[in-house]
Amino acid sequence: MPSRISGSPRRRDICPARPKFRVDTLARRSLNANSIWSKRRGRTAAPPRPRRRRTRLSRVTHDRFRPDPGRHRSAARHAAPRERLPSARLLHRHRRGGPDERQGRGCRPRHPRRAAAGLCRPRDARPRRRRPRGRKALRRRSGSGRSRASRLLLRSGRVGGGGPARRVPSSSPAGGTGDAALRSVDPRHRPKGGPRLARPQTSNPGRQRAMSDTENPLPWLTDRVVGTSYGDLTPASIEKAKTFLLDTFGVGVAGCHGYRIDRIVKVASGWGAGEEARVWVSGETLPAGGAAFVNAYQIHSLEYDCVNEDAVLHPMATLLSAVMAYCERRSRQGRPVNGRDFLAAVVMGVDVSIFLGKASTGPIRFFRPAAAGGFGAAAALAKLEGFDATRMTQTLGNQYGQSCGTLQPHVEGSPMLGMQVGFNARAALAAADFAAEGVLGPEDVLTGRYGYFRLFENDDFDVAHGKAELEAAFQMERMSHKPYPSGRLTHGVVDGLGRLIAAHGFAPDDIATITATVPQLVNRLVGRPDIPEPAPNYAKLCLPFVAGTFLNHGVVDVDEFIGPEKLNDPRTHDFAARVTVIQDDNPSHSAMTPQTIAVTLKNGASHSVVLEAVYGHADNPLSREENLDKFRRCWSRVPQLAPEKGEELIGVVDAFETLDDVADVVRYLVA
Repeated sequence: MPSRISGSPRRRDICPARPKFRVDTLARRSLNANSIWSKRRGRTAAPPRPRRRRTRLSRVTHDRFRPDPGRHRSAARHAAPRERLPSARLLHRHRRGGPDERQGRGCRPRHPRRAAAGLCRPRDARPRRRRPRGRKALRRRSGSGRSRASRLLLRSGRVGGGGPARRVPSSSPAGGTGDAALRSVDPRHRPKGGPRLARPQTSNPGRQRAMSDTENPLPWLTDRVVGTSYGDLTPASIEKAKTFLLDTFGVGVAGCHGYRIDRIVKVASGWGAGEEARVWVSGETLPAGGAAFVNAYQIHSLEYDCVNEDAVLHPMATLLSAVMAYCERRSRQGRPVNGRDFLAAVVMGVDVSIFLGKASTGPIRFFRPAAAGGFGAAAALAKLEGFDATRMTQTLGNQYGQSCGTLQPHVEGSPMLGMQVGFNARAALAAADFAAEGVLGPEDVLTGRYGYFRLFENDDFDVAHGKAELEAAFQMERMSHKPYPSGRLTHGVVDGLGRLIAAHGFAPDDIATITATVPQLVNRLVGRPDIPEPAPNYAKLCLPFVAGTFLNHGVVDVDEFIGPEKLNDPRTHDFAARVTVIQDDNPSHSAMTPQTIAVTLKNGASHSVVLEAVYGHADNPLSREENLDKFRRCWSRVPQLAPEKGEELIGVVDAFETLDDVADVVRYLVA
């Protein structure tokens, strides 16, 4: 009799008879849309499904699992559930051998030859355990008994895992519930000695998943800023503060010729109404945030502002632009800022930003002059506003929510590099304003799970080192001049070539090759190749081009980076092609020295010099006369400002602590 499923004679040795109701069901599923069954119900059936291949079973094995074929259809409906047919995997396990209670009678081994050789397991052997997968496998491999999700939470800064979370009291001076106050402790996995970390501590103090309140540097930092007054400053820090105030004023004035500064002022003018602060040189009156943004861009646009080499950042560009705009606004409100408070705020703001740089031990990933400089500006504003440590913490939290600054503009030589400094200066004013009105930002902004060190510095930091540096001296005393308007990392080759030419008396045209062996930071940021027709910002950050500029013109000044005639000079590019930059084996990610500058002359002679402190460094600083010469050269680039104003400003800065209203300084900076 033909089968209703396939139309072929039924082979009982392969597929024994099944109950009629099961065959009918399978048959109906295999009918197509034109079948009588589909038409009878008045609907269109789906396309026929492909039949699943059935495992060829021996008759004896199959009879063990099938129901009585003689059972009536109606009786089968109400009968007890039938034993399910075995899957192919189970049958293979039967054939390979196993316990008698699972072995079907008459089953043959899967591999008769292996069975004859004694390679198959005996029938009474213990069944092979399945390999654990999923969560069980993960727990077994880790040996922790925790799921992957709980271990990720542990690594991210919490202790314990699973189970109910309990609050850990926080001793933060801010009195909030920061990251430390919300740690989850699982009593099932807590040893007797207290909560344990998910991973053991490494040698790097920053590589720890959770920090106690005593290890969090923010309370110590804010208490230090709040508790330091002008009387606590050292004479050296006050003198250096005046030196770099004058230096920054001169650089900011010269920056009025920065790239498309007129368009930047136009955009900033549309950000809001209000006459609170002035743009240097041009004199437009803008809201304080807009003026701080433009002036910060002018300060940094020429790559001429002072720097702290160990921290790899320019703290004054962000800080001074924000603080001067704030002082102008307060003066218009009838609350002037005096010179003594101003100097104390500037010195302590520099300490805050440099602490972030010096405590970071990994390679620089974000643009620190913008991101870390914004923290220093916010701390200085909070100090001038008279905030206590709690309110200052809130100010820094508001600042962190606005922090920005990527290194991509540095790589491309984009003017956005200076604009990022402006963004953070503007953000510092907003952060202080929000804190004054009680708007609360995050509290654990340095070492929290997504704090500055974790995110911006890739979790590579050493808090103890940063504290030691600040306790040793005010960081204003360790600031470095920039004698040339180019990236600080390019100054070593200029200083080295100048020393070699002065010592050995050869001419630039006598040089065949130049080799600069530098630390990894120098090679990574300014060891870029010389390109034809470079943009001004790219040229300032290209070590070969800066070396070629010095050899071609004998000086490196602002004019050497303005105009296509200077940037496309073939003689400059010819000298640049002779420069080779080699990275040394210095393991430090922040070291700028030592640098070795070696020249090979066309006559075969070789000369080299090792630089431990490049010209302008705190250990090799500009003299008073050299600093004033730089200021006057910057001032002379602005014909709108009379030379007499510049000389008057020098005298005002020398007696800065005697000022009753710091806002009076701005009248010397505008035409």
